[in-house]
Amino acid sequence: MRAAQEMIRPTVFGQAIILLAFAPLLMFTGVEGKTFSPMAITIMLALAAAFVLAITLVPALVALLIRGRVAEKEVWLIAKSKARYLPLLDKAIARPWPFIGGGIVFFLAAIPAFGLLGSEFIPQLDEKNVALASTRVPSVSLDQSMAMQRGVENAVTRLPEVALMFSKTGTAEVATDPMPHNISDGFVILKPQSDWPAGVDSKTDVLERIERLRAASSATCSRSASRSSSGSTS
Repeated sequence: MRAAQEMIRPTVFGQAIILLAFAPLLMFTGVEGKTFSPMAITIMLALAAAFVLAITLVPALVALLIRGRVAEKEVWLIAKSKARYLPLLDKAIARPWPFIGGGIVFFLAAIPAFGLLGSEFIPQLDEKNVALASTRVPSVSLDQSMAMQRGVENAVTRLPEVALMFSKTGTAEVATDPMPHNISDGFVILKPQSDWPAGVDSKTDVLERIERLRAASSATCSRSASRSSSGSTS
């Protein structure tokens, strides 16, 4: 009982500090909120439940399971740490200003570094490939949509920096990503950057070249499909 009473106050302060550290995650919105809010809620609920068990169930189990003479002694790691830390603590108390000055110097050095930090909470991920979505008019038929997508594939794979391209049009049999037949998802697999042609130095250059080819290919396929449709109607 005395041990439980002794640990209640530091446990409350420790739990409160951790809960306050996770509380700002609940204020996130958008992608950050959907990503981190469930984690923060889960950890906060787990900490609250652990605190309740620490002051109720754990002392009762200790009273039931630990029998005989109980001796309190420090773990060897704690004893070694104290042997090195206590002399340094005595020096800091005797002459505090050098330590205070060192802390101020570290704080001032951190201010310029803080200005160099990025403003995005979630970093941009780059898997070195390209996901290419193509959207067509809703009235297009499935055959026309597939023909137009094959034209996009043929045009994009002509780029020397592209290894291959495959696509998915409409909804697959396993409908994990429902889409109408006028939308195609293309996956462009790029070659290693060392195999890219001269003048193509970044992924931005590759995206610009792909967009130009896709626009030209879509326009060509649209004109071809329109001529085919008008010819069948006449």
